Amino acid sequence: MESIANNLPNNASLEYLHIESCAELKSLPVGLHKLCHLNKIEIWSCPSFVSFPDGGLFPTSLRELSIHGCEKLEAWPNCMPNLNSLHIVNCPSVIYFPEEGYPTSLTSLSFGGENIYWQSFPDEQDGKLTMTLPSSLTQLSIWSIPNIVILSSLGFQNLSALEQLYIRYCPKLASLPEKGLPPSLLQLYINECPLLKQHCKKGGREWSKIANVPCVEIDRGLSMSWRRSSNKKIVKQRAIFTHNSYSFLPVLQQRLASELLNVLLEFQNMEVISKCAENGRMPF
Repeated sequence: MESIANNLPNNASLEYLHIESCAELKSLPVGLHKLCHLNKIEIWSCPSFVSFPDGGLFPTSLRELSIHGCEKLEAWPNCMPNLNSLHIVNCPSVIYFPEEGYPTSLTSLSFGGENIYWQSFPDEQDGKLTMTLPSSLTQLSIWSIPNIVILSSLGFQNLSALEQLYIRYCPKLASLPEKGLPPSLLQLYINECPLLKQHCKKGGREWSKIANVPCVEIDRGLSMSWRRSSNKKIVKQRAIFTHNSYSFLPVLQQRLASELLNVLLEFQNMEVISKCAENGRMPF
């Protein structure tokens, strides 16, 4: 299948579009911007997918866009004025990002892929960013970028609203932004990043950058630390978790990232609050 039926844009009641494992699919039909109720699009494992229709014009109702495993896609659409959530995973040919930046409505961004060869996140070329992160972000997830060694201070300097940062499977990552993390950050999750884990230990090179983050978790399923400021004193508490369910994340991360990630995080947040409540201490 190289294209979706041309009469698709005539289905004005369509709210959710999911396309998966269509090896010959090259593009979506023109006229998608006419689907006034369409709020979510997912395109997964379509290696021949190369472009969006109408120059990247989408309906103003679109809130979530998730693209996984589209190896030939080079550019992202420019017109997504009300988008809240964007997932870009395993799309190694994407080199053209919106010139005007992402929409100011964007609050959640997931980005990564084993075939992305950046050495910093976001990528810098001659002192300039190839991808500008929107200041509206409250949640940022960085997935499986094997060669990054540092998080760019230039890329993080304007993230004044960022509250949650998730970093997973980045084995060479050793440094957080040189100028520190945004002071707005409330939760930091680091998983399978051995060098960063070592440097983030108390007394380590990166410790001072995370010491004031209220909730820090390293290698989910093993240990968790909560910190809270009270009368200028830091209260520390530790808990041990052994949920085997987390072990399948590396296997399913591409296919289920957009749905499973949110479910697991919500489940764990509820459990953390419950355990803290039992001890009379809340993690915020």
